[in-house]
Amino acid sequence: ALRVRSSDPAFGLSTNAAPGCTPVEVLGAVAADNTCSNACSNEAVVNEDGGVRSAPVRTRSICEAAPEVLGPCDHSVNEHYLFHGTSPSGALGIIKQGFDLGRSRPAANLLFGPGAYFAEASSKFDEYASADEFSGLCAVLVCRVLCGEMHRTLRKVDPQVVCHPSFAERYDGVLGDREASVGTYREFVVFRQEQIYPEYLVFYDREY
Repeated sequence: ALRVRSSDPAFGLSTNAAPGCTPVEVLGAVAADNTCSNACSNEAVVNEDGGVRSAPVRTRSICEAAPEVLGPCDHSVNEHYLFHGTSPSGALGIIKQGFDLGRSRPAANLLFGPGAYFAEASSKFDEYASADEFSGLCAVLVCRVLCGEMHRTLRKVDPQVVCHPSFAERYDGVLGDREASVGTYREFVVFRQEQIYPEYLVFYDREY
């Protein structure tokens, strides 16, 4: 399980928030399996060309349960709360400078092309998180993400296709649906900084 540190009686929201992001310091445990795995539908409205107009995610039921903390999201533009696992130093770097969007790495090395990668499940974002050398804590950014029109794929995308300017003109991101293809997790990839708002920074430690 993942233990999340919190100081607020309700959700641990600190009043000393960094600009644009609220740090959350441990409020119980967050299950290490899929977040709310049976709470909402995994079905997406898919266009004939693989574009997704609406992709319900597992965080939606959490937002509806705690609207004073999470939400409301604008589902007309496919907005959702999603997770980005990283290290504490990496999270602070993102808050100060924004997401790298994969431009520093070859597109061929990225499963779903360049962009900011997000997860809807705690098990998935924890794969990307790394512990701080001194505190042993990992970090996750809880972000509002405007997914917009997404290209749904069941496999690795062709980097020449996803990096072509016409692809970004047509789509706002990629929905890597490996849950449907191999039974693991879905990943949400968006192309622009303007689509992302890091709202909460959560530090947590792992329990085995």
